[in-house]
Amino acid sequence: MIEAVKNWYINMSLRERIMVGVAVGLSAVLVAIYGLYLPLTNAITDQRIAYREALERRVSVEAMVAELRSNARRGIVANELGALEPMIRATATEAGFSVDELTSQGQDRVALYMAQAKSAALMKWIAETELSGVLVETVEIKQAGDQTVAARIVLTRAGR
Repeated sequence: MIEAVKNWYINMSLRERIMVGVAVGLSAVLVAIYGLYLPLTNAITDQRIAYREALERRVSVEAMVAELRSNARRGIVANELGALEPMIRATATEAGFSVDELTSQGQDRVALYMAQAKSAALMKWIAETELSGVLVETVEIKQAGDQTVAARIVLTRAGR
């Protein structure tokens, strides 16, 4: 096959050889640009963006952890003397949740239902609640639509 291409090229006129050479050169340049350079630079750019986003997530998680640790050190803990219900209602409202149902099951146990909550915010609130001395006994989370979840949670005071 290589011999056939050589013979074909040799039998061309000078003008045809120049045109074929220019066409091969332009094709090589296009393959180099669109087949190598652009895909590699796009991949590098995508990885830089992903790395930057990962760094931003890490910084925000570290800030949340530092805030939670400082809250725990300052003694923001579930009130040992009072009922659990007012504290849970206050922290849920402060976190921006609409508590649809909140039932006290004694001094140290509360059941609550939220019809709509963002899952990431809900998990953060649960973690903060646990750091303040309230344990999650049971949790049932179901998709509610519009990128929200419905949650039924039973909380108890730690050490009870």
